[in-house]
Amino acid sequence: MCAWQGPRRHARVRRDSLWPDCRGPSRRSDTCSNLEPGRVADTLALGARCVRRDRSTGRGRRDRRRARARLGTVIAFVLAGLVGYACGCIPFANLVARRHGVEDLRSVGDRNPGYWNARQRLGIRSALPVLVLDGAKGVAGAAAGLMIAGLWGGVIGWTAAIVGHMFPVTMRFRGGRGILCFAGGALVIVPLAVAVALVALVIVRWRWDFARGIQAAMITAPFATWIIYGAGIELFAIVALLVLISARSGLADLALKRAGIDKHQPD
Repeated sequence: MCAWQGPRRHARVRRDSLWPDCRGPSRRSDTCSNLEPGRVADTLALGARCVRRDRSTGRGRRDRRRARARLGTVIAFVLAGLVGYACGCIPFANLVARRHGVEDLRSVGDRNPGYWNARQRLGIRSALPVLVLDGAKGVAGAAAGLMIAGLWGGVIGWTAAIVGHMFPVTMRFRGGRGILCFAGGALVIVPLAVAVALVALVIVRWRWDFARGIQAAMITAPFATWIIYGAGIELFAIVALLVLISARSGLADLALKRAGIDKHQPD
């Protein structure tokens, strides 16, 4: 006897009873050789629909999994950026300056709330915490991004920390130049490139001056990243260019001071 009884009109029929291949390989006892031609055609049509539905369901599940993975990646990148920006927004230079009697570094010297202005106002020893903490902001942003979303998350967190240092919401978007923050984050992401950039800084500083040494280090770092790591020159160059544009006035001040001219002093 054949196990298949044929589809009933206006009734839902189990697909595995009509098309054994929908649930796996069929056995000899499940096959029927004495089916009528009309019923065979109905069975083949229903089986084809089962196969199409299974394939479409599989594609849909894969698409949903991919969409969830992409959404998770985007959320991780956004979180890395927010954490990095929050690290960059901490005004360490102003906090240290207030402990030494200077209310706001943006109102004295070169108006920059960073290490160089703190050094000019407070002295080298008192400004040393600013040097360490400003670099630590870049380290923290890059390290947090690495833990949250891998290498690209580290790059995003590092870049966000630099942006937070330059445009901190805690200081009405008037921040520092981001050189130390850039160096700290680069030390986490591309340490060998930082070593090459430091060599360039020392050579140019010895031959010319510190301002040109910083410029040489910022220009050397992207190319060193490309040569050593084989990738990342585009993003690294964009970040370095952003920092150079922000620091151009400070570097010009350093060059003027080396020439014996202080434009912030009254005539």
